[in-house]
Amino acid sequence: MKIIRLILMLGISFFIVSCGGDSNESAGWPASETSKMLSECMESPDSTKEMCDCAVEATVSEFTFEEYMMLQNTSTDTEISEEMQERGLNLMMAIMECAL
Repeated sequence: MKIIRLILMLGISFFIVSCGGDSNESAGWPASETSKMLSECMESPDSTKEMCDCAVEATVSEFTFEEYMMLQNTSTDTEISEEMQERGLNLMMAIMECAL
């Protein structure tokens, strides 16, 4: 289970930090945070604005900002619920689709 948790956290961290898009303050996401995510995503030579917008929309649709911050502050020893793991995998799949 620790391997799955590690893969999940690394995957979420990589995709969330490397991708961004429009703000969604109605879901509790500060505009400054989504702008930062967009900027970081656009720094990647393989990224497009469309792909980055898609990835951040997937992120803010799947997790609240508070959940995102909680996941960013977890370690491999932190217990993550099965429901959160499933949502993380859903997010990774959605972000992968953004890149297609």
